[in-house]
Amino acid sequence: MKNLKKEKLKNYQWQEEIKKLKNGTDTEIYSILTEYYVAYEKIYNAATNPSGSLLSYNAERSKLFTDLTEKQTRLEMYLGGK
Repeated sequence: MKNLKKEKLKNYQWQEEIKKLKNGTDTEIYSILTEYYVAYEKIYNAATNPSGSLLSYNAERSKLFTDLTEKQTRLEMYLGGK
């Protein structure tokens, strides 16, 4: 749960950056950050409001983490290159 709170804080900070970028000209990073934030919110919602059977929940959780990891990698590659 500690990691979830840490990630929630980090994502809140990124959400604030997204708001700043929305009026800027760098649409690529805005798009990447928005996709990451949406993926994170899906995981957060699944963790705080689980539904379905244990098997279906674990399958969905795995899919969500894979999606988040892909988005995070894309974000890190972009930020590392700038």
